[in-house]
Amino acid sequence: AAEHGNQDPDDPGWITRLANLCQALIDHPFGEEPVERRYAGNRQRSHQTCRECYGHKTRQATQFIQFGCFSLFFGVESADSQVLKNIKKGTTVEQARRAVKLANDLGFKTEAGFMFGNPGDNRETMEKTIDLALELNPVIGSFNIMVPFPGTEEYERHRQKNPDGMTNWDNYVPKGVHPVIQLDGLSQGDLQRYISRAYLKFYLRPGQVFRILKNISSATELWT
Repeated sequence: AAEHGNQDPDDPGWITRLANLCQALIDHPFGEEPVERRYAGNRQRSHQTCRECYGHKTRQATQFIQFGCFSLFFGVESADSQVLKNIKKGTTVEQARRAVKLANDLGFKTEAGFMFGNPGDNRETMEKTIDLALELNPVIGSFNIMVPFPGTEEYERHRQKNPDGMTNWDNYVPKGVHPVIQLDGLSQGDLQRYISRAYLKFYLRPGQVFRILKNISSATELWT
């Protein structure tokens, strides 16, 4: 942020640059129909929300809506501040709260990703992360086990602990059947159970399925 002369802790720089790009395309639309006409309804709703709730601080978000952006994904990862520092995330839990709330209030289809098995994770931190997912209440919640890809610090750390368990490349996917990693005091089965617990608690809530269906813009989204 400092590199680009931006002192806003909630804007790492690319947000402003992307908003400026959206505004330029809104001002000079291409194609048969102007962008602002196609999304006039969303624009009116978002501007009203801005005035009532956030004022000028939502300028960038409303520009995304005007350009036709309808979905935002947030890589929240963890509810524990030390875990976020361990993975060099560069954002805080409070920033995630403000960002997802703003996007929800503006009518975006919000998606948030959470990751278990990070350095410093334990039963308590993963329970906190599940609770945070419920609190943030995005439309879509994605829960995955950390995958230590070759070339990363975590790959070297886990390879030293369990060299034989790091050789099956079929398991190097976030939703793999067999987790690559194993934490101290937590088995691979424990990690899988926390993933299942997170999905069940998140999606088996009254109204959550309705929220998902309401935000589907095409039939193909049901299968993706």
